[in-house]
Amino acid sequence: MKLNTIKLSLLASLTLMLPQAANALERLPASLARITAQQSMQAVSIHDDQLEPHITFSSQPVHAKSLHLPGEVYGDSHVYAELDRASGKVTFRVWNELVNSEAHREFRRVHFVAGGQHRAQDLTIARAWTDNCVTDDTSTRCDQRIRVAFDVPEQVLREVAASYRADANAPWRYRLKDAHGRDVTAALAPAEVAGLLAAVDAYRGGTAIKQG
Repeated sequence: MKLNTIKLSLLASLTLMLPQAANALERLPASLARITAQQSMQAVSIHDDQLEPHITFSSQPVHAKSLHLPGEVYGDSHVYAELDRASGKVTFRVWNELVNSEAHREFRRVHFVAGGQHRAQDLTIARAWTDNCVTDDTSTRCDQRIRVAFDVPEQVLREVAASYRADANAPWRYRLKDAHGRDVTAALAPAEVAGLLAAVDAYRGGTAIKQG
């Protein structure tokens, strides 16, 4: 198949992150709850380059700036899939991008619920660096940029996608665990997960995704 990149903007597909203390992720915002799985599927970016060993799929939202969360934290997240050409195996990963202007965090693990059971695992990727440093007469203050990701079994995402209802607004939540207790609870809309899976399924089944 020739190079095939499908990328559509979906502003409302923003995912959410909130500091653990806020504990305010029981319901999706109305604007996000209105997004359908079909709309999410159309927003998925697919990159198929014959010179690369994998076809990649991403639900990364397209927006002008990061979502401002309570406190001095900005961030978003998205679901990513990588299809191996040789084996046909698909790896699913949840990516999280944060800009933190508070006390620095050291994320190492993630907690979530799947199949009614609590699960805990190490993050697959955990990177952090300083940026945007400002110096005054007494000190230097820098933002902390954080990029973390964790792999998710396909069956877990299938469960999340199955929970999608057009009139529902319950997110799938997970918690990034900080070494010093400054955890961050994050969430994905089931519609976004369902859309990503639908895009992967369509590709594996040889069905082109229509744009627009």
